[in-house]
Amino acid sequence: MIIPTPAIFNFNECLKYLTRSDLELTHKVVGRSIFKLIPVNGMKILIRVSLNENNDISLDTFDRKLSSTAIIELRNYFIDWFDLSTPLDLFYAEVGEEKIFKQLIQNFYGLRLIKVPDLFEAICWSIIGQQINLRFAYQMKYNLVRNYGEYLNFEEKRYYVFPSANTLSKLDEASFRSLQFSRQKIAYIKGIAEKFVSGEICKEKLSELSPNELKDELIKIKGIGNWSANYIMLRCLGIKEAFPIEDAGLHQALRNQLKLKNKPSIHEVRHLSSTWKTWKGYRTYYLWHSLLNDINK
Repeated sequence: MIIPTPAIFNFNECLKYLTRSDLELTHKVVGRSIFKLIPVNGMKILIRVSLNENNDISLDTFDRKLSSTAIIELRNYFIDWFDLSTPLDLFYAEVGEEKIFKQLIQNFYGLRLIKVPDLFEAICWSIIGQQINLRFAYQMKYNLVRNYGEYLNFEEKRYYVFPSANTLSKLDEASFRSLQFSRQKIAYIKGIAEKFVSGEICKEKLSELSPNELKDELIKIKGIGNWSANYIMLRCLGIKEAFPIEDAGLHQALRNQLKLKNKPSIHEVRHLSSTWKTWKGYRTYYLWHSLLNDINK
């Protein structure tokens, strides 16, 4: 299956982002290929993503015969995952001459937002990452996926999907605690899992809302505050104006780019970003990407 790529697309930078942690289990990067197990219509389909000689994306499903509906879903999943529909030329035209972003765009030209298409996974990941460093967050996610995610064995390797809401809703507190989850995060994740199982939370319904309505609905969910809501809106739902202003990584990146002695405070970040009229989410993402050399230190 071939997916044409936009004129502005940098597969190498996307690969770099996807290799930011050696503890990630929901995809594997091997050389210049990405392997990912994707749920489609009740099936788990393993795909290999690579770049062909025409600089287009090749999706290999290992000769598995798929229905036309499954093929469409896989294509749509990948287009969403790599945010291929976003006109990066407009982003670059808007911010390309700004002091903070001019060099970042030159360095990462063609980098696209790598999203978390599954809403339940995105919400859980935002909760796991609250008030801990990124390395420990990845360790917790690794523990959860390794123990409770469904998997497929292929050529002596195992490929996982993030645990389902149904699975985590039934998990007892002791099981979560053994994976280094705090009682508060256990309560949040179990409560959210139950809402997914009941249908109270649904990506399709949320996607119909305006950004302001969407944020309001997310913040009503116990465990989701302003940072989590903006993170979910950006990383899963693709809201380009979502701005997780409280993010510690954002603050560190701004410190690095502006060569500040200390991390800026929330007040200072708000002042620094006061001229960012558009693309706040993509600006944040490019700043995050600038930290990759330090991410596992």
